[in-house]
Formats: sequence, structure tokens, C-alpha cells
Amino acid sequence: MTAHKYYKRGLVTAEQFDGSKEMAKRWRLLADGPRWYTGDTIMDFLVKRGMWIIGMPRKYLSQQIITDEAFHRLYAPLPVIPKAVGEYIECAQDNELSLVDAMRWHMMPDWALDNSDTFALAWLQGEWEEV
Repeated sequence: MTAHKYYKRGLVTAEQFDGSKEMAKRWRLLADGPRWYTGDTIMDFLVKRGMWIIGMPRKYLSQQIITDEAFHRLYAPLPVIPKAVGEYIECAQDNELSLVDAMRWHMMPDWALDNSDTFALAWLQGEWEEV
């Protein structure tokens, strides 16, 4: 049998640990002197400044802790697009246009033409951040 490669999809909530008590409290990390841990069992994980906490704050059972290097290897930020372009994508998708048709449509914003890779990524992911 041959191994196949898969693309990991889906949004995650993540925050890079800054070592502060406030952030530790928000993520329910436990202190042991100057060190922070994910819990109080044998499965504790030491959380160092610069590591990423993935999951939801205050739900420590669903958290994942990974290094900065691993985080950037596995995750990428959402594409950043202007609000008008986001509205254009939503309108085009509501009207069941294909990506190709949307990029040819006469109402296509100039920004999208000049930033077609970012536009296509936002279109395909269906998620983006607006500026």
C-alpha cells in the first residue's frame, strides 16, 4: 500500500504563549514555580514562551501545544482581503458562479485582479480576514 499526502483543512483558534499570568489564566495553565503546565496529571505538558496553544481558551482538555516551528509548518494565516472583495466573493458564490466566472465577471474589484492568488485562496477556503 502506498502512503498518500493529505491537505489539512479547517480553522483553528491559536495563540502564541507569551509567558504572562493573564494568558496562562485564560488558557487554564497551571503554575509550578516559574513553569506553566497544561494540567495536573502525568500527561502534563510543559508550555514554554513562544509555543502555540491550539484549541479554545478555558477548555484545557481540547488543547494542543506545539512548537513555533511545527505551528508554522502546519498552519498558515487566513488570506487578508478588503471588505469589498469579501462581499464580492459572497455575492458571486451566492449566485453560484465558478471561480473562473467570478474572475471574468465585469464587477470584479481591481484589487482582486491585482492579487489573484490571494483572491483564489480566499474563494477556495471560504474564510478570510478583512481589512
